Amino acid sequence: METVRESAVAGSFYPDEKKHLADLVDSYLSGEDKKNPLPEAIIVPHAGYMYSGAVAGKGYTSIKQLDIKNILIIGPAHRVYVNGLAIPDCDAFVTPLGKISVNKELYPELVKLPFISINDEAHKDEHCIEVQLPFLQRLFTSFQIIPVLAGNADEEQIQTLFDLTSGKIDLIIVSSDLSHYNSYETAKNLDRNAANSIEALDPFSLESEQACGSRPIKGLLLYAKRAGLKVKTLVLQNSGDVSGSRSSVVGYGSFIFYKHS
Repeated sequence: METVRESAVAGSFYPDEKKHLADLVDSYLSGEDKKNPLPEAIIVPHAGYMYSGAVAGKGYTSIKQLDIKNILIIGPAHRVYVNGLAIPDCDAFVTPLGKISVNKELYPELVKLPFISINDEAHKDEHCIEVQLPFLQRLFTSFQIIPVLAGNADEEQIQTLFDLTSGKIDLIIVSSDLSHYNSYETAKNLDRNAANSIEALDPFSLESEQACGSRPIKGLLLYAKRAGLKVKTLVLQNSGDVSGSRSSVVGYGSFIFYKHS
């Protein structure tokens, strides 16, 4: 019998009505991206769509032309403590736009790694993966995901995950916001410095305060450097640019990783 992970944040982080959600996501994906190379990995934010949807849309616009069947999505565990990395036991995730199958073919290999465990509880109320799914559902008709939540895993362990799945997936998505709850100008400086570290493929200059998903990002930077990928920052923004309130803001960015041209 198929088990599903029901939507946890529909109606709060994004609309819970199907047509409203589809129209909103389509508006974020309405731009064209003819000048950027096709990515092998992207970093996109995971806040409520009101604040970060347009920024995420820039990242997802860059993958419109890809032929995607299998996607690894990794982000930080916000709700439940995770020792290492956690994958869910469910067979599918559900959003108002429908159901997405979980690709469990690699699970036997993944759980051989001592820092990866099956943990449905960690995924049950977590938003960082769920908010990415409507974008993918509006872009692709048939795909599967490998959803991973990062707890205290270090960058080398996360790099090992990417190494293990290399050649077996079509895209890596790292779900991460940038700096949290600083003044507008402080956030702009922190986020620009974070972008500099990402563009330089330098995980060791990226501080945890610069991104809630700093560990997955660091793992991706290690993997990208060894794989010969380049990075481009598509957009940097923060919640103050949307809300007008600039005393305590959260930063967002979209980045693409691609082969040397």
